[in-house]
Amino acid sequence: MEIEFVNEVDVKLISHNISDSMVALAAWVSHDIDNEERLENQERVKGLINFLVREKHLSPLEHGTMTVKTNVPLFVRSEWHRHRTQSYNEVSGRYTEMMPRFWMGEKARIQKGKPGDYYFEEGTPEQTAAYHESKRRAVEAAWAEYQYRLELGIAKEQAREDLPLSLMTQYYATGNLRNWLQFLALRDESHALEEIQMAAKKVADIVKSLAPYTYEAFEKYGV
Repeated sequence: MEIEFVNEVDVKLISHNISDSMVALAAWVSHDIDNEERLENQERVKGLINFLVREKHLSPLEHGTMTVKTNVPLFVRSEWHRHRTQSYNEVSGRYTEMMPRFWMGEKARIQKGKPGDYYFEEGTPEQTAAYHESKRRAVEAAWAEYQYRLELGIAKEQAREDLPLSLMTQYYATGNLRNWLQFLALRDESHALEEIQMAAKKVADIVKSLAPYTYEAFEKYGV
């Protein structure tokens, strides 16, 4: 199978019960007034959600969940899985032969600054060309060794050991609405790893489509 290099991540909605209505009903139950008729006044719903997010009364955001399927490189997976309030199930390299799909950034990045205050600049055309060529050499060598081990009958869990962090992986991630907004506060942010920002923006688009009032309040007040 031919090696493929990609420079796009994917986040796809699998299932959800997230909505602005769920947030409002969960808040109203505190006063035993969680009835469907109150949802007919959308300005009331919007105003309530703005109040909740502004005042950091965020527990009503925990009663709707969303599951997405991601397609990202392993180095993005490692950063994403630091969000321990989410639940994960990933393609297993112990049970499945991995697909030869690898991340390759469009441009080389040059790191500058000091610990805690790094910033990045775009590399020169020569640096980008060298990065791409080096990437191809490393990936081709690692993939050849992986295939060689499999052909020898070595277990998949050992055969995979030297595959690079640029290998693309897929997993389900599930969290409640509050979890997702806290994820976005850290990852859809200019200091985050560029590639996880790309994934986070796709998450943001999904959340905004499911709970627009809540997302608008999050953009205004944070979480």
